[in-house]
Amino acid sequence: MADRTSPNPTVFFVAAAVALAVGVFLATQFPAVEGLGAKVRLPVFHGAFTWANLSAFSLMAQFWTLLLALLLLLLPLFVDGLRALAIGDIAFTAVMWTLLLRAILGPGRALHPDSPVLNSPEMKIKLLFFGMFLSLLLAALLAAWGVSLFAKTPAADQRTG
Repeated sequence: MADRTSPNPTVFFVAAAVALAVGVFLATQFPAVEGLGAKVRLPVFHGAFTWANLSAFSLMAQFWTLLLALLLLLLPLFVDGLRALAIGDIAFTAVMWTLLLRAILGPGRALHPDSPVLNSPEMKIKLLFFGMFLSLLLAALLAAWGVSLFAKTPAADQRTG
């Protein structure tokens, strides 16, 4: 029998669906613009969804970066020479700078136009965009948490609920 103090994964899936619905609702509230009209809602929703996905993946990448940094801190326990420690420091710094420069100056950045949402003088546009972004990010994190809990639930409890 499962521990009843652990949260039910279904709660996280329902909460993720609600957060996704809020993001879609906010997209429908986005004002029409000259040229595209109401069709602007789709690229803006796409932008918010892309930001949410990149943020979720960045959280995972930060875990691995932290793990690499911790391994670097443990290196003196296994290596005696200062030269080897200096090489480890230089290698870690080179990897971090490479990752940072790829994220900032990567090929996708050079081909993508500047953000019309962030460059807009309208506060309503910015607030709607960041509302969509935050609700979609919350939906992704809640869904991931629900999947994690579901994976830890014994098979018998998954069938009976």
